[in-house]
This record gives sequence, C-alpha cells and structure tokens, in this order.
Amino acid sequence: MIDLINPVAKEALSQSLEKYFAKWDEYVARMGIYAIAEKMQPVAVGWKVGNRDEYRRTMSVLDNYALQIHTLTVSKRKIATVVLEEPLARGITTIKVIERRAGANDPVGLDHVDFYLPMIDGIAEMLERGEANWRRQGSEKYQRISVRFGPESLYEAKIIDHTVLDIAADELVHASKKLLKPTPRSKKATMN
Repeated sequence: MIDLINPVAKEALSQSLEKYFAKWDEYVARMGIYAIAEKMQPVAVGWKVGNRDEYRRTMSVLDNYALQIHTLTVSKRKIATVVLEEPLARGITTIKVIERRAGANDPVGLDHVDFYLPMIDGIAEMLERGEANWRRQGSEKYQRISVRFGPESLYEAKIIDHTVLDIAADELVHASKKLLKPTPRSKKATMN
C-alpha cells in the first residue's frame, strides 16, 4: 500500500522506483537502445493493491497529496489515476492505483512504469532484433508495447503514445455525453 504519510512507506516507494530504474538502465544498455530510450519519458507508475479494502486505504491517503483523481471500474476492479502535487523519481507525477483481479495472486506494489513515446511504430521491430520479451496490448484506440525485463522478467515497462490522462479524459467525455443524452419526458412532467 502507498502510505505517503508514513515516511517508511514513502521510502519503500522511492526505493522500489530506484531499483526499477536501475534495472531499466541496465536493460537499455544491454539491449543497445539508448537512442530510443532517450526519447521515452516516464509519465506514470502503476501500483497494484491486493483488494478493495487496500484500494480504499490507498486512495484515502493519496487524496491528501493529489491535484486530481479519476476513478473507474473495469471488469469489476477499481483503477484510479492520481495526479500528485509533488513528483516522484524521474519527474513522474501520476500514479495508477490498480486493484488486483479477484482470484489473482500477482504481486502487489510497483507493477510497471509507463514511458511516453510519441511514435511507437518501429519499436516492435527493434525489440525483436534484440530478442526482447515484449508484446502488444491495449484497445483499438490505445495501443501499448509491454516490455518485460530484469531478473525473471520481474519488471515491466509500458511504451505508449498517449498518457493515462488521455484515457481518463475520454472516459469523462463519454460520461458527459451519457449525462446530457435527452431522456423522454413523461406526460406528467410536461404538464407542470
């Protein structure tokens, strides 16, 4: 759980990110992808929590440090995008809090880092040449390339040509359109 009030927990988050970026930098060097990695901007941290109670506790703490929060439910699990007042490692100001799927046993804590790259075309071919552990993910509109690296492919980088805030904005536009969609009036309502 991210507990930014507790200095020990805040330090654990910082240490998780430091360890992540050390392994990322090693991976970039080993794969020889400096030129492309320099263009990638880390924009969000994915942080997984074990259940709905952990999600609520995490969100109640993050609310104290947030400029804005967007929450939605996807496949019966909560996902929140939190824009922080103060940046984390490498200037990251956004945390995605992700409730683990029911029945899953994947680890909680630092799940991945989103790296923004305006043009992801051609990245797959570069990764194939380097024999990287990667795959395409996403929807028709929002594609990403997920790269696994580090010992036992423990770490994940998501290379994206959008941000999680773009997705949140689309969700809000969709909700707004539903809100404003005219509904038929009953005869009683029109007579008043």
